Amino acid sequence: MKLSKVLVLAVLSAALACTSSGVTPPPAVAGAQLRVVGWGELDGWSEDAHDVAYATFASSCRSVTQGALHPICRLALARGPLRRQEARLFFEDHFTPARIAAVGEEDGLITAYYVPVFDASRARTERHSAALYAKPKNPADLTLTRAEVEEGALAGKGLEIFWADPIDAFFAQIQGSARLRLDDGSVHKLEYAAKTDHPYTSIGRILIDRGIIAKEEMSMQAIRAWMAANPEAAVEVRRQNKPFVFFAASPAVGDEQGHGAQGFTLVPQRSIAVDNKLHPYGTLFFISATLPIDSAEPTTPFRHLMVAMDTGSAIVGPARADIYWGVGDAAAEVAGRFKHRGTFTVLVPR
Repeated sequence: MKLSKVLVLAVLSAALACTSSGVTPPPAVAGAQLRVVGWGELDGWSEDAHDVAYATFASSCRSVTQGALHPICRLALARGPLRRQEARLFFEDHFTPARIAAVGEEDGLITAYYVPVFDASRARTERHSAALYAKPKNPADLTLTRAEVEEGALAGKGLEIFWADPIDAFFAQIQGSARLRLDDGSVHKLEYAAKTDHPYTSIGRILIDRGIIAKEEMSMQAIRAWMAANPEAAVEVRRQNKPFVFFAASPAVGDEQGHGAQGFTLVPQRSIAVDNKLHPYGTLFFISATLPIDSAEPTTPFRHLMVAMDTGSAIVGPARADIYWGVGDAAAEVAGRFKHRGTFTVLVPR
């Protein structure tokens, strides 16, 4: 991949500045500008729960077998759990903080995701009319659009796992996982297995562009309310997002959290989905923002060290994070409000 002249100049400038101060320059990230900073420049760094971040990082380290993170991960796995201050010193000893943003920008974009919980059936009913499918064995089926699947392209192939309300089924696909409550009282989990080969299209953006929901009022809750009030129009809007997601199902165990693409259990407010083409799993980001957590208004300070453990087709760019918020309605209430800017600091292995 060829770097643009702007990116080359940005990287060279950062390298010269670091070299003159005796600090190893951060590696180039396509489309990004990086600037080494001091730990004291990270607002909220000293107050963070570094022990929780360290435990999340160590869990992620189990699959890190190469690259710059590998020797640090070996140390983390060998040392075991650390107390808060010990964890902070570990990060400061083994990493260099560097502000990261897309070239020409000051900050990055933050959204959030969660594991929805809803009722479902083993057979189709009037209420539960949308199929939740297992991954097809035929590669040709992975080229289908959402409209083609919903119109019966997979019928008769025995891929239906469960049946759900069409809106619930759609949001399970957007979130990439779900917990299902069945009529017999059992609870099953759905985990992402595959998707059809089409680019992601934001339904929220379509509704804004059509003047259906104002930009300042956009949220997951607003989308769900509009779909419930306009079921026929909602079918057409949902089909604008062409990729269709397939799942693997298994019985749910207790209050188990979701799993990320890295293969490990996600930690609420510590695990993030990133652009895995730019950042390997295990990469650490300190994210600083003011978010709508305590209320619908962005008034809550958020200063957390996060671990890249997941990815998603809508998560694109060097300073882009989708924060995992947890399971169920409470997590959904908060996560559905997020689409805010924040400061990203990547921790570069020394």
